Amino acid sequence: MLFRLILSILSMVLEIILNEFLRWALLLLWIRLKKKTTLLTLKFKAMKSNNIWKIVIGAVSAALGYILNAIGL
Repeated sequence: MLFRLILSILSMVLEIILNEFLRWALLLLWIRLKKKTTLLTLKFKAMKSNNIWKIVIGAVSAALGYILNAIGL
């Protein structure tokens, strides 16, 4: 009987420790993710629309060149 009581108490203590550790780890991951998304948002805002259009036009022209080369033109 005493052995079961000790095991039960130990199980509860380990569960509390594990829950607190998981909460702490998830909070740290959330903070890191928030910082990275903030930095990406700032970088995206700093990028001018001209740069975005240059990237889009370059990607489209590369895709067309690949397709035309595959066709043999």
